[in-house]
Amino acid sequence: MSRKRSDAAIEAYHERFVDGAAVGTASRRMWPSAVWEMVKGFSGFGFPKAHGAAFGLLAYQSTWLRVHYAPECPVRVC
Repeated sequence: MSRKRSDAAIEAYHERFVDGAAVGTASRRMWPSAVWEMVKGFSGFGFPKAHGAAFGLLAYQSTWLRVHYAPECPVRVC
């Protein structure tokens, strides 16, 4: 969720989420409901998409440096 939404707006996604997550699982509605409660709890702390994109780019770049320049990477960061 890209921004703080009202509880009513979040609950509008509940059935759609649980039904989509329950497809092909043995415990049809138990674990999707548990995951939904975690998502619902996080929805109050969501951050803007631009922040998420910037963080994703930074994570990608730092991972690339660690893979391709493994010995040098920790030395340059510290």
